[in-house]
Amino acid sequence: NKCNRIVIEPRIKPFNLVTISKCNELTDTCLRSSEIMKQNYLYSTIDPAFKDEVNSLRIFFEDYEAYLNSPTLMTKFDNDKNFLDSIFPEFYSFLNKHIVTIDKLLIKLSLSDSDHSLYKEYYQKNLHRFFLKAPIIHRAYYKPEGYPGDFGIMKMIHKNEYLGENNFSRLLHKYSASIPGAQVAVLRTNFLENRMLEFYNEKKSDLIKIFSIASGPA
Repeated sequence: NKCNRIVIEPRIKPFNLVTISKCNELTDTCLRSSEIMKQNYLYSTIDPAFKDEVNSLRIFFEDYEAYLNSPTLMTKFDNDKNFLDSIFPEFYSFLNKHIVTIDKLLIKLSLSDSDHSLYKEYYQKNLHRFFLKAPIIHRAYYKPEGYPGDFGIMKMIHKNEYLGENNFSRLLHKYSASIPGAQVAVLRTNFLENRMLEFYNEKKSDLIKIFSIASGPA
């Protein structure tokens, strides 16, 4: 009986591992190139008004940081509270205007989950490196204690100081600790303190028991 046979000839020479590695590297590079072009196309679908606000804020950060880090200002006014106090109100107003405008645009657009991720990526790609220079934002983002509103954040909010490596990061830190969303923590502390004093005065007793079931630093 005849049977079909498959004959595999011996290789003339073994595979060149260096060549294989280069082929894999080339394939990965080409895939990365395609991903970049695809991502750029996705960015082109983002609402122009949103992109304008983000890019305008990025340019402001670049220019303002360069201005504050200029040799003349660094020599004369580095960590100078009087200087920071004099420019902070205008800095706060300008930055807050952009942040509020961006927030309103996002609310108006009513994005899907996938679009929200795209817009977030675009925002962070342009602005994240600046915001992370503020110690309070850096801590809130990386969460050393596992959650953003830890005791370190609460201390920064309550102190509300110019904290950072340079004047630019100090202004960003001060801004982040001063916005209403942060200062509500201070109001909560003051409210609780006043309420406890009122309770003490009403009871007129030296022994007051308080049972705290709040989470975190509260």
